[in-house]
Amino acid sequence: MTTPLVTLTTDFGTLDPYVAQMKGVLVSLVPDVRIHDLSHAIPAGDVRAGALFVEAAVPRFPRQAVHVVVVDPGVGGRRRPMALETSIGTLVGPDNGLFSAFLGRPEARAFVLDRREHWAANVSHVPRPGRVRAGRGPLGRRTSDRGGRLPRRGSGAPAPAARSPRS
Repeated sequence: MTTPLVTLTTDFGTLDPYVAQMKGVLVSLVPDVRIHDLSHAIPAGDVRAGALFVEAAVPRFPRQAVHVVVVDPGVGGRRRPMALETSIGTLVGPDNGLFSAFLGRPEARAFVLDRREHWAANVSHVPRPGRVRAGRGPLGRRTSDRGGRLPRRGSGAPAPAARSPRS
């Protein structure tokens, strides 16, 4: 079995303890996890900027990677947390349009993370994406254990309006 790889992309910045909390939870769950910080400088709440960043970065990582992305102007609000499995990796984050570029992929399967065991105690924004075991998915659960399936387009949140000029 390979060492699990988790990437982190947020709009948290690095002055508060939130990124450290996420890493602490991940390492507590999976001590040998490799964590790569992609960016914590996405403009606060800028879903479009986050979506463009993730669209450009994710395809460059191994397919087994889990990409945790938290860019959400409504943190703590009613947006559903979701996992999106694709052939280029699994993305975990709010169902707010961040993953629009990936939802149209034919193999994409989206799940709402609506079960209590998906979330770390006392840190509501930290998903538990790291329980990776041989023969089980990147989220460490059989598909049927993950939560309800989301429709192909997620919540219907708008896709980013334009692509990056580098795409």
